[in-house]
Amino acid sequence: MKSSNEKQIPDNVFAREFTVKEKRIICYLSGYVLGTLSRRIRKSVHWNTSINQDYLKILDAGKSTEHHEDHDLVALKDRGGLWKVRTEFQKIFSLAECLFVAQCDGFVRTIDTKDMVNNLMIHPDLFSCYSTVCCEVPKKSN
Repeated sequence: MKSSNEKQIPDNVFAREFTVKEKRIICYLSGYVLGTLSRRIRKSVHWNTSINQDYLKILDAGKSTEHHEDHDLVALKDRGGLWKVRTEFQKIFSLAECLFVAQCDGFVRTIDTKDMVNNLMIHPDLFSCYSTVCCEVPKKSN
């Protein structure tokens, strides 16, 4: 249940269709973010902890081995550090972009990121995409 001070997000916010250029930019950003997260975890002092190894497995499962039209910008700009990510992660970043655009609708001085994350975390497509990727993560062997 939402508190009275949380901004209500209209149902049609997530129905936005992105142009080809916008999809390529979202693909580029999602690859940049996931690659950066992976590098930061790997360079961390605590990279070998169980939780960080789980994070790395999920991030690695998000890499795409296939090339499609949305990866054109990544292929053009890549100098060795960008990731081509799976469509599920691109969908998650697209949902976040839809929420960001809705939050910035009109003149705003501050963006309530906590509210944005809360609204994103309850979206069923996020769980669907995340679950699809997590199903392909190798399980721990005891």
